[in-house]
Amino acid sequence: MKLRFREENGQERFSVLVVHGFADEKNACLRLGAMLDEAEPDLLLFLGDTVRAPGTDRELRDALDRLTAPASERGIPFAFCFGDRDLRSAGIGSGEMSRIWREYPLCVSGSGENGVDVLTVSDAAGDTAALRLWCLDSHEEIGGYEAVCGSPTKARLAKPLYTKYYMDGVRFSQTVEYDRREEVFAAQEGTPAVPGVMFFHTPCPEFSIAVMNAVQTMLRGNVEGIVRCSTVNGGIFSAAAERHNVKAIVCGHDGGDCYAARYCGMELVKTPAVGSTSGDGMLLTLMKRDSALEISAKVITSDGRGEHCLLPR
Repeated sequence: MKLRFREENGQERFSVLVVHGFADEKNACLRLGAMLDEAEPDLLLFLGDTVRAPGTDRELRDALDRLTAPASERGIPFAFCFGDRDLRSAGIGSGEMSRIWREYPLCVSGSGENGVDVLTVSDAAGDTAALRLWCLDSHEEIGGYEAVCGSPTKARLAKPLYTKYYMDGVRFSQTVEYDRREEVFAAQEGTPAVPGVMFFHTPCPEFSIAVMNAVQTMLRGNVEGIVRCSTVNGGIFSAAAERHNVKAIVCGHDGGDCYAARYCGMELVKTPAVGSTSGDGMLLTLMKRDSALEISAKVITSDGRGEHCLLPR
C-alpha cells in the first residue's frame, strides 16, 4: 500500500495518529476506534508497549487481531515500533514478532533491517517522495545493552547522567544505519533532501535536556516527573540534527507525560499513553508549504475530556 499526501483546499497534508501503552486491552480497543473516527488519520502508528510480552505466536496474533481491528475495519493503514514491554520476557523474538505484524494486509511496516525502518510518503500526485517516517527499535532495559557489550553490571548504576539507570534505547549501530540510508537517498535524489519525522518508543537523552531547560526549549505540555530516557546516548539525535532532514522526533514510554519542546532545530514530541491522565494519543499533521514542512501536534482523547494543541506554538 502506497502512502501519499492528500490534497484539501489546495493544500497537501498527511496525518499520523500515534498511540502506545495498551495496559487495558479491551478499553484500549474502544478508545482506539473512537480516536480513529475523530482524527481520520492517513496512518495509525503503534509506538510500542502494544502487546505486552506475548508468550506464543498464537497469543500475539490473537491480541493483534483485536488491536488492529479498528484500523482494518476503517481501511486505515498502520505501522509499528516496539516498546520495552513488547519484548520484555516475551516468549518469541523481535524478528518473529515483526514478521507476524507484517502478515496483516494493512500493515505498511518493513522488515526493520538493523533496527531501522523507513516509510516513504509521496506527494498527492504519487510521483515524488515528499516525507520519510523513520521507525526505530529502542529495545528493552539497559541489561540488554550491557549484554551486547559483553559487560553486564548485575546492578544498576546509582548516578547516571540523565535519568534513572534503567532503559536501553536507540543504539549507535542504528545511528550508523540511519546515516547510511540518508546517504543512499541523497545520492539517488540529490537536493533538497526529503524531510522526515522520526519515531521510537523510549526517549533519547536530549528529551531530558529539553525538559530541564523548559524555558529555552519553549516546552509546552505536561511533565509528571523525571524523563525516563535511554541511559546510554546512541547518537541518533545528533545524527538527525546535523543532517537537518528530520523535523521532529516523536517518542512514547512514560504514560502521562505529554509535551513538545524545540532543541537544535527539531521538535521533540512526547505522546501520552492510551488511557493516561493527559490523553489517549497524538495526532500529527504534516503540511506541505512550498519546499517547507509544517507540523501540528494535537492531543486526542476518546471520552470527551477535550483536546489541545502542542504545535504550532
